[in-house]
Amino acid sequence: MKEYRSRKFMGKKIKCDSKYPCVEKQLEELYVLSNLSDTIFKCPLGFHIRIRLSEKTSMAKFSAMLAKHYAKYGYVPLRYTVREIDETGVHYHIAIVIEGKKNKRSSLSSFLGKLQKSGHLHDYKVMAPDGIPFGQSLRAQENKDEYFKWMSYLAKTRSKETGKQSSSPCKRLVSLIKSWRCQGKPDLSSNERVGPQDLTVHMEDNPALGRSAVSDIVFIQNSENTVRHVAGRMQRAL
Repeated sequence: MKEYRSRKFMGKKIKCDSKYPCVEKQLEELYVLSNLSDTIFKCPLGFHIRIRLSEKTSMAKFSAMLAKHYAKYGYVPLRYTVREIDETGVHYHIAIVIEGKKNKRSSLSSFLGKLQKSGHLHDYKVMAPDGIPFGQSLRAQENKDEYFKWMSYLAKTRSKETGKQSSSPCKRLVSLIKSWRCQGKPDLSSNERVGPQDLTVHMEDNPALGRSAVSDIVFIQNSENTVRHVAGRMQRAL
C-alpha cells in the first residue's frame, strides 16, 4: 500500500504527517465518502463507530445485519470499514453515514446494543465530533471537510498489521469511488465540481469496472455550481 505523508489531501487538512503516515488509497476512499454522501442522502449524518466482534460473528454477517436493520427505514447507510489490531486483539473502525431525515444517533446505539446483548459483539462505541453529539452534518462543504479530517484517522498505518491494510467500502460507496476515479480524481469541493455529465456511458464503456455491480449515476449542475445526484440504480450481471 502506498503511504501518504502530507498534512493535506486535495487541499484539505488531515491527521497525517511524516511521522504518522496514512494509506493513500484509504484517504481517497474516505474523501469520496465525506464529499459525496449528500448525493445519496438528503440529510447525511456522519459518525465513527468502533466494534469488536464476537467469535460467532464475521464482518460479513455484521454488515448483513446492519443492512437488514436499516432496510426497515428504506435505505442502507454508507460505510467504510478498516480492520485494526492492538493489545485487545482485532477490532474495526467504521466511518458510517446515515440518513438524518429518518434516523439519529440513537438508531446506531440501539442496533449495536442489541447485537452486544445477543452475543454478536464484545463491545462497541458510537462517536460523534466534539461538540456535535448528534452527528456531523455532511451538507455544507465546511462540515464535509471537518468529517474528512476526523475520519482520516482511519487511514493511518499505525496499529495495523504490516502488509494487511484491510479496508472495505460498502457496495454503493464502491460505485461512487469508481466513478470518481474514472473522472480522473477531480476536486469534490462544492465550488469545484465539474459540470453536467452522464457517467453511465463512461462507466459502461470501461471494462475495468466490470458489469456485476455498476451504479448508473447521473450528475447535474445547479445554479450554485454544485453537483447533485439525481438518479442511481444498480445494474446486475445477466
